[in-house]
Amino acid sequence: MLYCDHVVEKVGIDSVLEVCHELHTMTSLVGFEALMRGKKVVTYGMPFYAGWGLSEDLRVCKSRTRKLSLEELIAGVLLLYPRYLHPRTLELCEVEAFLEELEVQRSASKKLSMRLHVRNIVMRKAQLVLRMLSK
Repeated sequence: MLYCDHVVEKVGIDSVLEVCHELHTMTSLVGFEALMRGKKVVTYGMPFYAGWGLSEDLRVCKSRTRKLSLEELIAGVLLLYPRYLHPRTLELCEVEAFLEELEVQRSASKKLSMRLHVRNIVMRKAQLVLRMLSK
């Protein structure tokens, strides 16, 4: 507790970012999440989002000489740099195809979840009736 007032455990990072005013980090992805939420970010290491003029960086990366807007950083990190594999075919695909397939899978999962929920309700009612009849 030398460097903090309070340690909080078992809390989602979204909840923490909602209430914090600024985030200090070495290389955590949480700094990127904080930037996307408009929080001040101070870096002590050299995460991928440091050195572009969006965070206060205590280390300097000489190869990062230009400034990026937050939108440019997000586009580079999530759209331009990564390679996406289609979840069903496992072939390289564009981000749009990846997201479309995720939506298809999410929708199918919701339908299955609803069927299982209804089945569980019916089974519980059937078990209740069987218990009542066996008395």
